[in-house]
Amino acid sequence: GTYARTVQAAQTARSLGITMMGLAASGASETAEYLLRVFAAITGGRHLFLTDDSGVGNPHKEPAVQCYQVTRLDSLLLRVLKSEVLGERVEPPEEEVQREVGRQQGGVCIVDITSTTRMAPSEASSNPGVGLAVGVLLLSLSAGLLSQ
Repeated sequence: GTYARTVQAAQTARSLGITMMGLAASGASETAEYLLRVFAAITGGRHLFLTDDSGVGNPHKEPAVQCYQVTRLDSLLLRVLKSEVLGERVEPPEEEVQREVGRQQGGVCIVDITSTTRMAPSEASSNPGVGLAVGVLLLSLSAGLLSQ
C-alpha cells in the first residue's frame, strides 16, 4: 500500500545519500506527521515542527514528544544544516531558547521512569481533515556549499 511505497521511497533516498528533514506545520494530520517522521528516521534526518510560539499560520497541534526546545525557525534550520555538515549535534545558544518542555541534555530527553505522571493528551485538531503538512527536504550539503 501507500506506506510500503513511502518506506521504499525513503530507502531509495537514503541509498542516494539524501537526508530528509520533515517540518510539520499548522493542521498536519497524524498520518502526515508519522510519514514525515518515517522519512527522517530512515534517511538519518530529523523531524522538526512549528509551535504556536512561531506566530506562523493557524494554531499548531502540541508536539507529541516529552522534551523539546523552542527557538526561531531560521536559527533552527541553520543549526540543523550545520549539524548535518559537521556530523555532530549543534545546540542552540541559551539566549536563543524561547521555551523548553521537559528536560534534555545534548539532545537526549531525560525522563523520570519512576514517575506516574502521564503526558497530557494532545489537543485534537478542530479540523479532522487531512490537514496541511509541509515537507521540507533538505539535501545533505557539503561544507563547501554552505561556505559560499
